[in-house]
Amino acid sequence: MKEEGILYCENQERLLALYRYDILDTPREELFDEFTRMASAVCGMPIAVLNFLDRDRQWFKSEIGLGIRETPLDVSICQYAVLEHDLFIIEDTLNDERTRNNPVVTARNGLRFYAGAVLRTDEGHAIGTLCVLDHHPRVLTPEQKELLLYLARQIMNRLDLHLEKKRFANAVNSFTETFFTLNHSLRLIHLNAAAVKALGGSDVVNLKGALLTDLTGIDEGHLFVSTCREVLNREEIRSVECEFPTNGRWMEAVLYPSAEGLTVCAKDITDTRAARQRLHLLEACVQALNDLVVITRAESLDGPGPEIIYVNPAFEQLSGYSQEEVLGKSPRFLQGAKTDRKTLDRIHAALFKGESIREEVLNYAKDGQEYWLEMEIQPVRNAAGVITNFISVERDVTERKRMQHRMLRTHRLEGLGALAGGMAHELNNMLGPMLMAANFLEETVTDSQGRELLGMIENGVDNAAKVIRRVLAYARGIGGRRVEHSPADLVADLPLLVSESFDHRIHYQLEAEPDLPMLWGDEEQIESVLDQLAHNACAAMPEGGDLTLSIQVEDVREQDDVLHEPVTPGMYMVFTFSDTGPGVPEALRDKIFEPFFTTRPFGTASGMGLPFVLGILRGHGGFLRMSERPAGGVLMSAGFPLFDRIQKDDEPRQTFPANAKVFIVMSDTRIRRMLLAVLEQEKVQVRLCDTPDSLFGDFPDGPAVVITEKNEKHPGGSECLDTLSVRHPRLLCLTVPSEGPVDMKSLLLGIRNHIRPPS
Repeated sequence: MKEEGILYCENQERLLALYRYDILDTPREELFDEFTRMASAVCGMPIAVLNFLDRDRQWFKSEIGLGIRETPLDVSICQYAVLEHDLFIIEDTLNDERTRNNPVVTARNGLRFYAGAVLRTDEGHAIGTLCVLDHHPRVLTPEQKELLLYLARQIMNRLDLHLEKKRFANAVNSFTETFFTLNHSLRLIHLNAAAVKALGGSDVVNLKGALLTDLTGIDEGHLFVSTCREVLNREEIRSVECEFPTNGRWMEAVLYPSAEGLTVCAKDITDTRAARQRLHLLEACVQALNDLVVITRAESLDGPGPEIIYVNPAFEQLSGYSQEEVLGKSPRFLQGAKTDRKTLDRIHAALFKGESIREEVLNYAKDGQEYWLEMEIQPVRNAAGVITNFISVERDVTERKRMQHRMLRTHRLEGLGALAGGMAHELNNMLGPMLMAANFLEETVTDSQGRELLGMIENGVDNAAKVIRRVLAYARGIGGRRVEHSPADLVADLPLLVSESFDHRIHYQLEAEPDLPMLWGDEEQIESVLDQLAHNACAAMPEGGDLTLSIQVEDVREQDDVLHEPVTPGMYMVFTFSDTGPGVPEALRDKIFEPFFTTRPFGTASGMGLPFVLGILRGHGGFLRMSERPAGGVLMSAGFPLFDRIQKDDEPRQTFPANAKVFIVMSDTRIRRMLLAVLEQEKVQVRLCDTPDSLFGDFPDGPAVVITEKNEKHPGGSECLDTLSVRHPRLLCLTVPSEGPVDMKSLLLGIRNHIRPPS
């Protein structure tokens, strides 16, 4: 049966506490030898032992007077000592039943006195003793007992300190970061495995005590060395990034001043630094991009929206918002009333599925301006495949959208113009004979009722002709006689028009720049444009309001809001009508310039007013511009080009004798027959021709007149007439206008003015 002391020594918890100190079987150390020497001297004993009790042995870390390092546990007196709390004494081992039969006692010159101070851990485990022994019975004084206990406590303190250093060393060595300490001379005191690698050594022993400046490439001029000197001098914590030539890696080191010198904690940032440089380069590229870059978190797709965490300067410049103003907000705050909901739904669906998507979206800047973005949104995943962010690269396509809108509008209006022009031409051919017949019958019908009916026919045809002329003006532009005009004269009648048409409900005001230049153009057409725009502005204010006309010279370089093809850069005289009406709804801003479209009650307007204005301006090389007034209402501007050199179209009139022959070259048989009937009454020799080519056959040498339709589209027609004019200098060409029904009175007046009786 085992004794009680051995049973305690075999306790597993006690053994774990002992093994934790990692003290067994270590070499002798001067520090612990000093404790045994002190115990021997203080107690006056020849033998002193510092021992630790293993499972089946007692092992001596330090001993005096024995000459051995361990003994079996079953002959150990210390096995009984560890059962005591602090101090165990046997003054005569032969008189104690626990030791009288112990071989170490009964042997020749055996041990007769034992006093052991227990080495106990903070948890209460007895792991060994500091004991003194003698070959004779002895008695310790109280002072000796107290000193023996004191030395035992100091040994435990040293063991605990050793344990803490061991734990610290293990922890430091387990660091992947570099850790080492330097004294004031910059010699290495402590270092971990990572430090050995960083400093180019083979092991700790190889580097410990070495001067830092003796290491390869680390001399006094190295940035790390100079930083160490600064920390030692100023006793301030510093950090430094530098390349260690010992291993060719970049390190980020933090230097802490201490009583010993310096403590250095460093980590390898070579890969991080390269990644940081790449990131810096990438950020510089993103910062310099003309395209917008927006990065958001991936959360809150269904809530307030993903939060913005980055925008580049291009975003700030276009949107007007600074980065500080948008961080933490969702990009949704940039959307507005005109942003297409279906487009946003498609974006949301794609992001919810984690898919990339490209769309065009209308956003609103800080000042309320609309801008179009072509955006491509890509999800960003982490190493686990989870979407963490969205990156949106956006391009400003506002100008492209405007150009597309303008082109679509221009093509639509051109198509409408071509259709309207074709219809007007056909109607003109129908109305022409009617008006000619009415003119012809006017000289034969003498009764009042008949002449009244003829007047009604003429008025009806004339009103229809005005609409047709406006349609053709919109479709083809208008020629006219261009001369110089004073802007003041052109607008002189507008106050009367406004007051008579709208019962003084409109307050009219003129604002004109002083010393305006003369304007070149057709007076009647320009006045028609101004009258129409004034009338439209007044009609937009049925309850009354303010109408302001401003006239100024403007250097026009580029106009995005012109209502037809882009304007030619140059100087323009611009007439701007400003009203205080409700404005034009967004949906109607394009439609109001289409032929026959009107917002007024059916039958009260033809819908050709603004298209007629566009036709006149197109014919003059001008532009029409519309915008909203900030306080409500519309600004409508008509621009007419200014020219440095005025070309006058006055030409001397040719006269011909009465015996001149007249050739009618027309494809419309009805108009040819009507002209023939009228001219035969005038006793004029007339010949009918289908095409201009037929004139070459038997053309007279004497004076002749050719009557043809303006813009007649016979193959080679204009070339044929030019050739005849060269051959026959006395040839006169009269054209029947295609813009409306033939006014026979005017035509006959023209013929009579040119064909004089022989002198």
